[in-house]
Amino acid sequence: MASMNEEEWLATLDKRYRSIGKFTYEFSTLELYVGSILKHVIRLEQRFSRLILASYDFATLCKTTGACLKERTDDTAFHKQVDAVVGKCLGINNERVKIAHGSWFLHMGAFHTSRQSMKSKLYFQELEEIDSLSASISALIDEFMQLADKIDPGVVEGE
Repeated sequence: MASMNEEEWLATLDKRYRSIGKFTYEFSTLELYVGSILKHVIRLEQRFSRLILASYDFATLCKTTGACLKERTDDTAFHKQVDAVVGKCLGINNERVKIAHGSWFLHMGAFHTSRQSMKSKLYFQELEEIDSLSASISALIDEFMQLADKIDPGVVEGE
């Protein structure tokens, strides 16, 4: 990598901070929507929703929401769609773990050690990787909402 002057260095750091922040915001929005879908699919009263949903980590929230959506219909094609969307959510969550729990060296990316393999690897060397993840979350929210709408039209309107 060519050496940078201080201004370029600060601009690069600023872009990395913004990319991480945008991803964090987008992921939080996804989690909020998935929780709202679950709340509506199981007809959970508003006064209990924060108490109940706070006990779920993201992976469990997605799996539970998917299972509850599938429980509402016997349509196997719908079940496959739900499984695909839940799988995408779990993939995003795996990347979130690397972003949130990685050891960041802002000029080069994040080192993360897998709990399964106990091997460390450098991730997110390119800002575009995080930006691409952030962009994919909006589409994922739309996919989840469309599935929920098939089961319970207007599922999260006015939320």
